[in-house]
Amino acid sequence: MEVEVKYSESFYESKRLREWARRYLDMLPKDAHTLVSSGSSGAAIASAMLTLSERPLTHTSIRKSGEDAHTSKAGSYLNHLPKFCFVDDFISKGHTLEYVYYACEDYGTPISYALVGHKNRRQSVELPPVEIIYVAPQNT
Repeated sequence: MEVEVKYSESFYESKRLREWARRYLDMLPKDAHTLVSSGSSGAAIASAMLTLSERPLTHTSIRKSGEDAHTSKAGSYLNHLPKFCFVDDFISKGHTLEYVYYACEDYGTPISYALVGHKNRRQSVELPPVEIIYVAPQNT
């Protein structure tokens, strides 16, 4: 069975989500301890990674401007650990990564890495200075 990223599908079916979470964990740099997401796809993959991980990880969600929530960030891990890793299904135009990067930087801990399934060729912003790691689909 071929595993491919399809927006709002690959990360919302339990078997495929587990497969992606394992792939993301395999690619997660050893010095990254806090997963950062924004939106439901990133939160889904981060939650699955936390569940499957054998090493201690934390997760925080940076909400986009204008989203109605109790706080602008979920979790209390900012300024706690030195290496953050943004997780999401893909980078489209780059706005979400840019927003999350600068939000974390404002809290004093910029993102060091970004784990994504793929990047859209129509990227419209200059991406922040993070190491982008592409988690390639795996044929199973």
